[in-house]
Amino acid sequence: MKARRAELLAEFRKNATEVVRLHLHSFFLGAFVDVQIWRAERLGGKAVDAHPTREGLFLAAELLPKLRQAVEKAIAMALSGEKEKTGL
Repeated sequence: MKARRAELLAEFRKNATEVVRLHLHSFFLGAFVDVQIWRAERLGGKAVDAHPTREGLFLAAELLPKLRQAVEKAIAMALSGEKEKTGL
């Protein structure tokens, strides 16, 4: 399956050496979203180009509403302190 187009939609720093990147990919079979951790390595004390790690998520676009619901629930629980009530 070859991508016809990949568009970077968002990027934010996770920590000192990693960033989270969200891409939208268009394939012959449809659209997919890729949320992946990218890490900058050091070579001789100097930072080199970031590369993708195996950490991430690749989903068909039609699953985004379910992911959104789950993330919104997680945000609400985390901000309200309810995570202690769930036993998680």
